[in-house]
Amino acid sequence: MEYRTLDINIISAKDLKNVNLIDKMDVYVVVSISGDKRTKQKTKVDRNGGTNPTWNFPMKFTVDESAAQQNRSTLMFTLRCERSLGDKDIGEVHVPIKELLGNIGDGKMQFVSYQVRKPSGKPKGEFNFSYKFGEKVAGAAAKADEPVTAYPAAPVAGTSSAYPPPPQYAAGPYPPPAGGYPPHEGYAPPPVAGYGYPPPPQPQYGGYPPPPPQYGGYPPPPPQGYGYPPQPGYGYQPVQQPQKKNKFGLGLGAGLLGGALGGLLIGDMISDAGDYGGGFDGGFDESRAITRYLVRKHKDTGTDLLRLGDLTESAIVDTWLEVEAQQYNAPMNEIKRQMVINPVLGKAPDEEIINAEIEKLEKVLDVYEERLTKWRYLGGNHYTLADLHHIPYLVHFMKTPKATVVTSRPHVNAWWNDISSRPASIKLSENLKF
Repeated sequence: MEYRTLDINIISAKDLKNVNLIDKMDVYVVVSISGDKRTKQKTKVDRNGGTNPTWNFPMKFTVDESAAQQNRSTLMFTLRCERSLGDKDIGEVHVPIKELLGNIGDGKMQFVSYQVRKPSGKPKGEFNFSYKFGEKVAGAAAKADEPVTAYPAAPVAGTSSAYPPPPQYAAGPYPPPAGGYPPHEGYAPPPVAGYGYPPPPQPQYGGYPPPPPQYGGYPPPPPQGYGYPPQPGYGYQPVQQPQKKNKFGLGLGAGLLGGALGGLLIGDMISDAGDYGGGFDGGFDESRAITRYLVRKHKDTGTDLLRLGDLTESAIVDTWLEVEAQQYNAPMNEIKRQMVINPVLGKAPDEEIINAEIEKLEKVLDVYEERLTKWRYLGGNHYTLADLHHIPYLVHFMKTPKATVVTSRPHVNAWWNDISSRPASIKLSENLKF
């Protein structure tokens, strides 16, 4: 069998879809060759370019000449946004290696540009890289049960390398996201034009495990049929967790269920909220998932906190629920840990961390302030889960010296006074210890 080395320089991208609602995106690229996940490598993270990131990051692969010439090898670039609550796909680029072999040139780096396709399959953005092939060399044939088509060349110091194999995970479906957003369906295949072959099937995945620094050697091939598990965060539960009754610890908590929902909704929902305060055995125990479940279950008898009767209003509520989970929750969680939990544990708050998280929170509240100049509530003119989910953290936050972050913004302050003065909110405040 004959092989070639393939040098790639991941240069830049521009006009990408912004998958962050507030902050600038931190973008990196994961590169692999179809048919062998052992080839997976990643670039550094660009924290400054946003929708127009730049990397200039070199990678090296060794490709099977025969597989490439038979159109069985494809370079797969996945552009991802690094986020504290789980990285998110921006788009993908698929490039047949045969297409690159057709334009080797004079042995120098060749510059190419390809269109980026979003997870929906729609084009958005441009991706630029350069490449160069080495001379063909002979190598030992791979075993029949090891269909290796390419592998990453040995990494040099300071560069990224292949990911280690993921751990074995039990078969079974992942729990659905609690935020009301559909699970990742994989990318729609790129157009056939110019490819000459159907694209390789895409695995279901929720996030790449981070590579260890300076990883060397080649990891063993992954087990058949595995996919990366979704990263723990809002809406996902870690795989293989033992069944237990979850009291929700420092999150939204049982108080949100038994207090806020108990006071807002009627009939069976009050009983349900109490039952699920210890966790729900139906496949999820994340508090946001349970509140949404209860609202949907009792939509005909309770208050419509998701605006399910109107598709447009419901979509708006979903948007602000994601803002709460992805943008507001992270800084508030750390602020609460430093200012409320640490003193109880006998630890001193870290002022440097607090100030950094307050700065992030202020960016979120600036967006809220603008929104609330036009609407009484985040989801529109009606009180919804998008408002309710903010209460547990704010109950504690407003008792700290940093409460001026809220009171200094007149519309945010009026909104807080409104939602916190409701009987259900008062009941919730009484139930919350942490």
